[in-house]
Amino acid sequence: MTSPIFYTGAGLDRVDARRGDAAWIAARRADPHCRVLPVWRDRNLFGAQAEPCLGWLAAAAAQAVLARAAEAVLLGLDGEVAYFAADLSALEEAEAAALCNGARFTDLRQVGAAMAGRDAALLAHARGMAHWHRRHRFCGVCGSPTTASEAGHMRVCTNPA
Repeated sequence: MTSPIFYTGAGLDRVDARRGDAAWIAARRADPHCRVLPVWRDRNLFGAQAEPCLGWLAAAAAQAVLARAAEAVLLGLDGEVAYFAADLSALEEAEAAALCNGARFTDLRQVGAAMAGRDAALLAHARGMAHWHRRHRFCGVCGSPTTASEAGHMRVCTNPA
């Protein structure tokens, strides 16, 4: 038997068939039970515990972060609970930390191996999506700006030609 590849197996339903439904996505974002995993300049939010753990935000804190995020990506569903990644890279570090109840942002590569595989996979997915959005703001063909669609899983050129 082979061992699973680290940073895989987050176990969320990525709901690819629902990503294009803007009303459904908006309802998931507005749900007080949704969870948000903030990312700041390729660093993930971690909880205050001694052992590295996910820094999920929920309820009012999650809604505040979603409102300020440059990009928010639906990572998937766990049952009926929606999980989002929110990129706060446009904010200064102190402002991003204050928005996240003073928690700390750390590079996942420094602590990922000490975490449970599912948690590390979720953090890597959030970090990867935020990084991709920041690096692909312009069309590779014509140079026009792109916009996010499909709940953050696609970027679309704004040039109609």
